[in-house]
Amino acid sequence: MVAYANPEEPADERRRGDGFGTALWDFPAGTVTFHCVPRFAAPRDGRPEEYPGWPVTVPLEPPGRGSVATGGVAPPAAEPR
Repeated sequence: MVAYANPEEPADERRRGDGFGTALWDFPAGTVTFHCVPRFAAPRDGRPEEYPGWPVTVPLEPPGRGSVATGGVAPPAAEPR
C-alpha cells in the first residue's frame, strides 16, 4: 500500500485526505506512473497539485515467476491430469 486516508475528523471534508488517483501506462518506456490528487486540489498551470511524494513511477514487469504481479512468489505448477 502506498496511500491511504485515516482522518481524525471524517466530517471535515477538507481535512479527510480523500482524492482520486490515475495511472498512466507507458508501454514503450516499460513503466506505469501513478498520480494521487487531493479532492479539492486547485489547478496550477492547468494541472492540479498532487499529494507530496507523487507521482510514483514503477517499471512494468511481465507476469510470471517472481514478478510484482505474483507478489514475488512463483505461481504453483499445474498438476498433470
